[in-house]
Amino acid sequence: MLDTKPLSQALAAIRSRLAEIDQQIAALEAERERLHKGKEGLSALLGETKPPPEPESAKRGPGRPRKTREPGAPPKPRANTFRSRLLAAIQQAPEGLPTPQIRDMFPDQKQSTLAGTLSNLRRNGLLRSEAGVWFPVERTEPLDAGPEVEETAPVPDAMASNEVDQDLLKAAP
Repeated sequence: MLDTKPLSQALAAIRSRLAEIDQQIAALEAERERLHKGKEGLSALLGETKPPPEPESAKRGPGRPRKTREPGAPPKPRANTFRSRLLAAIQQAPEGLPTPQIRDMFPDQKQSTLAGTLSNLRRNGLLRSEAGVWFPVERTEPLDAGPEVEETAPVPDAMASNEVDQDLLKAAP
């Protein structure tokens, strides 16, 4: 019979350590907030301009939202993830890969994971399927291309505009 007492003790120790770490994280987040407020207050007193907001990736921690991406932009592939390996395998086969062959290439993945990942890649416009065969999608335009904007009058240089404003202020009565 299996002695569960050592296992229970190990589980209790892990839970205790996790609770300690959660408390440390909360204390550090509170200190971080106080420091940011102090920095903003001192910067305002010194007349410094407000720096650009901190990137979301630096703020990522337990309970914090993931960085959002632009609408319509597919998620960026991460190195050596199942998603990136699957996409690379299909892109290396421009003639397409049937689903059973893909299953054989990734025997360690669950059927549901494979189906969900293929579906997400298709929804993101990176793959297309025809009768159970998956093909890479060639992008014809860059992802960051926005709507075409008709060019109107040139925008004046900020420094030149500021100098003109200063001259107008001097000339005012």
